[in-house]
Amino acid sequence: MRTESVIRCRGAVWDWLAQPAALFGGVYGLLVSSSAVAALTQFGETTRAARMDDALWVLFTALVSALAHGYAHRHARGHPGVRGVVRAVLTEWPLVVAVLPTTLVLWGAGLG
Repeated sequence: MRTESVIRCRGAVWDWLAQPAALFGGVYGLLVSSSAVAALTQFGETTRAARMDDALWVLFTALVSALAHGYAHRHARGHPGVRGVVRAVLTEWPLVVAVLPTTLVLWGAGLG
């Protein structure tokens, strides 16, 4: 009986993650993080503090991109008003989650 509930739970989580919006947000987040790292990368030696700053900038870029993308698509999702804007921005969570590995790698590089 417990096995059936675990399988059902895993299936529900997978269905939730496999939504087109989640997949799009993940790919978009990877693109945002890759382009931000490419823009922040400099030739030669970089300090640990610079890597920590890069990690913060990548995360900040992802948060602003999620805010802008959610705000731009608030009417397309049928959510008017302030609550609709908040709901539309919160649906952009895959973008932010996709940026976290890059942010953690840069943060780790900053720690040494």
